[in-house]
Amino acid sequence: WHCTGTLKPASPESLQENHYYYLYDYMPLVGMVAREHTAQLVQAEAQRLQQQFMQGEVTVLSCSTTFELGVDAGELEAVFMRNMPPEAANYVQRAGRAGRRTSSAAIAVTFAQRRAHDIAQFNDPHVYLEGKVPAPTIVLDNEKIVRRHLHAVVMSWYFHRHPESFGNVSSFFPENEWTRETNRMQEDIATHKQELGRILANVVPAELRGELGVDDQGWLVPLFGPKGVLTMAIQDLQDTVEHLRQLILERVRSGKTSDSLTRLINTFTNQPLLSFLSNHNILPKYGFPIDVVELKILDSSSDANRVTLQRDLRLAIGEYAPGSSVVAAGKVWTSRGLRRVKGQEWPWRTYSLCSHCGRFQLSPVADVTNQYLCQSCHDVLSRPRTMMVPLFGFVTQQQDASTAAGEHRPARGYTSQVYFTEFSDQDQRQSGHHDFANGMQVDYDYARYGKFAVINSGKFGRGYSVCKVCGYGREYDADKKKGAKPLKHKSPWGGDCDGFMQVVDLGHEFSTDLLKITFPGSSYSQEFWQSLLYAIGEGAISALSIARKDLGVTLYYDQGMAGQPSLVLYDDVPGGAGIVRRIKDALPVVLNEARERVAGQCGCGAETSCYGCLRTYSNQLFHDQLKRGLAYDFLDKLLNSQTLSAQA
Repeated sequence: WHCTGTLKPASPESLQENHYYYLYDYMPLVGMVAREHTAQLVQAEAQRLQQQFMQGEVTVLSCSTTFELGVDAGELEAVFMRNMPPEAANYVQRAGRAGRRTSSAAIAVTFAQRRAHDIAQFNDPHVYLEGKVPAPTIVLDNEKIVRRHLHAVVMSWYFHRHPESFGNVSSFFPENEWTRETNRMQEDIATHKQELGRILANVVPAELRGELGVDDQGWLVPLFGPKGVLTMAIQDLQDTVEHLRQLILERVRSGKTSDSLTRLINTFTNQPLLSFLSNHNILPKYGFPIDVVELKILDSSSDANRVTLQRDLRLAIGEYAPGSSVVAAGKVWTSRGLRRVKGQEWPWRTYSLCSHCGRFQLSPVADVTNQYLCQSCHDVLSRPRTMMVPLFGFVTQQQDASTAAGEHRPARGYTSQVYFTEFSDQDQRQSGHHDFANGMQVDYDYARYGKFAVINSGKFGRGYSVCKVCGYGREYDADKKKGAKPLKHKSPWGGDCDGFMQVVDLGHEFSTDLLKITFPGSSYSQEFWQSLLYAIGEGAISALSIARKDLGVTLYYDQGMAGQPSLVLYDDVPGGAGIVRRIKDALPVVLNEARERVAGQCGCGAETSCYGCLRTYSNQLFHDQLKRGLAYDFLDKLLNSQTLSAQA
């Protein structure tokens, strides 16, 4: 709920118990504030504003989508939606805010923007107006999500036995005895392994018990082992505190004040333990993100204490890239580099993008010296580029002062592009094909663990200069020639550094469900393949009521198939959610809906495209290549006869 004005103090006694649910509804909009007093102020302000609206003192509210989540605004008479909600369920929720009383008539007005989703619903509004909501589908065999729930069960079991250890970070990780509690936890687990094993067997799905090691306690290594998530979290906290202690000592020796650094240590050690464990990917959290990194704010101010800036790594390499700024708690925070971890190194590999056929090729090892041939067209690839994975997150600079958010959007990272790299070794692919009466064929491969890479190569593809010693980073300036050599600079912690600056792209590899569709013997232009790709993607979204943000698409050039890519559709959801599995099972229906999408009802010419057929916000890079007529002619030829058979 976006509102203006100043938050007024309120005592807990003044808050009515029956309004406590607002705390949870509005927390996502204030950055998941962890401080109790701040949450009470937000709750009180939301309650006050709602009462003013119900009493007629406030007559218009400008709301975020959180307003659809069960808020009863009383005699609300009108709702105006500035775009078409993503799904029928959202429309019913938002329109349903009005007319909840019989004393007055209600009206809901929706403005349809000129983009594929909005126009499709505008042309055929019955789906939304009838309010038919398809049953949601949930995939329970997501290993990463289940593993975090396993950790939650173990932690709950332990804290019930040792409630004195539960509280803030310092109670569980006391300074100078960092591993005291984790050692005791392992001893308890070893003593009661049969009891805990029975508990975990009741929680973990049967198909994942072997993979997670429930029966043989194999889950202990990913949690407590040398590279375990809990071990790494302790090391992270210890390194941070020790680094700050060293800076305090240096400042004292030079006669400078160190109060801010002392407060910063207190901030890290007094944070709630549950927040710490969820922020380090040990416990599940809202939205079930998987590869989460943080933009760590090196600031001891009260504003910094209210903010936790975290993103899935796929988004973070753009939004938290060096030089990018984000707004939180009314302040602007700027990333100044990649976070280093003592004794650890950023993973990095090399990649090439074939200029002849477009195949993305990721090297098995980091090697920038050898020349490689494209595995698709066998052309010589250009010099490989370096992809560095900012696995430990990003940092602001200790001496930076936060500034108030203004009217202009702060600097943001650059668009990242997703590429399919290969099938996972552990995949058991489901392959099949559809034969059509006109002799055409559609092959498909479905896999649970397809491997993808997402790359942010910076402005104009120049990459970023990153210090290998302290992690300081910035956009690479080719004109100044200051990349890949020593350059004196300030480290994120505020000290002087002249470490080696390496020019890199920021990247990340992830796994998710994928569906690879191939049309054997079809040789067409790049414009055709891009148009067909997005036509099928839009067809799947429309036919199966899929949220556009949950489905990703890309082209993939198979080995030995130069000029003829496969169309790859993937679950754009952490760990996969079974979306493309549904597309596989309904592929003929999806292809037919794709044909309808590009049949010309949008009104644009066949030689181009618009937001009513193929264009979306996310595919702006390819707008000039998208031509709906190319996709329609192919799909009409393919579907203009009855399917003979479907074999899998």
